[in-house]
Amino acid sequence: MFLISTQAAVTLLIVGVSIFLVYALGAVYVIGALFYFKNRLRKKIVALSILFAEKKDLLLSVFQLYDEAKLPLEEADRKHCSRVRWLKTEVVKDKDVVPISEILAGLEKRLTLIAENEPYIKRSEELTTLLMTLKDVDASYRRIVNVYNADVAGYMYWRKFFLYRWLSFLFGFTKKERIV
Repeated sequence: MFLISTQAAVTLLIVGVSIFLVYALGAVYVIGALFYFKNRLRKKIVALSILFAEKKDLLLSVFQLYDEAKLPLEEADRKHCSRVRWLKTEVVKDKDVVPISEILAGLEKRLTLIAENEPYIKRSEELTTLLMTLKDVDASYRRIVNVYNADVAGYMYWRKFFLYRWLSFLFGFTKKERIV
C-alpha cells in the first residue's frame, strides 16, 4: 500500500482546491459574460422593434401621400401596403427580424420607384422629408444590426468551448444566428 506523508497530503489538497477554485471562478465569469451578451442582444432586438414601427409609419405615410395625390397605383402595391399596415413590428425573437425587414424593404423599394417616376410627387417637400427620414432609419437599422452581429460573435465565442457550451446549455443559452 502506498502511503504519503501528512505534509504531502495537505499540499495535494491545497493544489486540488486551488485548481477547483480557478475553474469555478472561470465558469462564473463565463456565465456572467453570457448573461451580459444575452442582455445586450435583447436590447438590440427591442431597438429594432422600435425602428421597424417607425419605418412602418413612414411607409404608410408615403403611401397615403401617393393616395391623396391620386397616383395610379397597381393592385400589387395596394396589397403590399395592406400587408405592411397589419404587420406586427414587435420583434420577440431574433428569427423574426429578417422577415419583417424584408417586407418593409419590399414596400420601400416599390414606393421609391414610384417617387422616381412621378414628376409631380417628386417635387413634394413632404415626400422629400419622408424619404430622407426613411434613409436615416435604414442607416440606424444597419448600425444596430452591425452591433448585434458583433455581440453575437462575442456570445458565440464563449459557447465554443466544451465546458462553457455545457454550462450555457444548462442555463438555457441557445445558439444565436447573425442577422444578414
